[in-house]
Amino acid sequence: MWLGAFGVVGSAAAFSEGAATQDNSYLVADASESINGSNNMFGSTAAARSWSPPDVRWPDLSAGLNIGLEELYYYWTRENHYSVLPKPTLARPLSIYVGGDSIAGGPALGFRELAKTNKTILYFEDVRKSTGIVNKWFFDWETYLQNEISDRPYDVIILSMGGNDWQPFYKGPSTIAGPEWMAEYKRRVEAIFASVSRPGRLIIWVGLPAFLPVSLRELPAVVNAITKDIFASGPRATWVNASEIVSPSGVWVKYLKDSDGLDREVRVSDGVHYQSHGAELVSAAVWQQILSNAG
Repeated sequence: MWLGAFGVVGSAAAFSEGAATQDNSYLVADASESINGSNNMFGSTAAARSWSPPDVRWPDLSAGLNIGLEELYYYWTRENHYSVLPKPTLARPLSIYVGGDSIAGGPALGFRELAKTNKTILYFEDVRKSTGIVNKWFFDWETYLQNEISDRPYDVIILSMGGNDWQPFYKGPSTIAGPEWMAEYKRRVEAIFASVSRPGRLIIWVGLPAFLPVSLRELPAVVNAITKDIFASGPRATWVNASEIVSPSGVWVKYLKDSDGLDREVRVSDGVHYQSHGAELVSAAVWQQILSNAG
């Protein structure tokens, strides 16, 4: 039911100097100039912007109009013409998706609480325990995101997974963290990135925090190196260092002092998952990334 708040995918509309500009305030303001002045980052005039109004998500470009210029359309519809996301407002809340394995329960908990009081966001939670990148036979995130999530009207997609991945690939590389294993892991994460990347959308990958169990202590560093390399450098993506937030010394800790100097529990006793305060800290960092990319 809530999906109705975002509207539907629109069809491309041909641009003309007359009626089209009258119906689109963005084009009226700049019908003959380059975006944001002659030195804009896109180097394209209003005559090249042949899309529907900015409240319509991901225009259908199948008619052959402006193929490859989708990025320009979405940046142009932002107030400052450069932000990845529109500014969240009551009239136009940001739609936020959080997905992943049980470690994604941290950001999910934080945004679940934020959505109770912050009405400028609409939030959808999709946490699936025991899943990951390696165990595709159990749950295939790549295919699922491509088929079920990628074209839905989410402004922000937040992903966090990898805690179950310290294992051989089924019918694939068997030496954990070996060169072939690393290459296959990177290929799958890159495929996930490609499947959900869209103009006008921000993708956030939350890295793994430090783990306590001896058998898993090497996992975060291995997985984080791969996911950070892919998500930290993307123009519409960012990577959040959860380990730095809840494990500032580089090793697992159960408590951190809050701003009042009181010890607060940030991790649960299993040595892997977040306690509620740890989830709040990670979610706050993710929210700041969203705000810094909106406007």
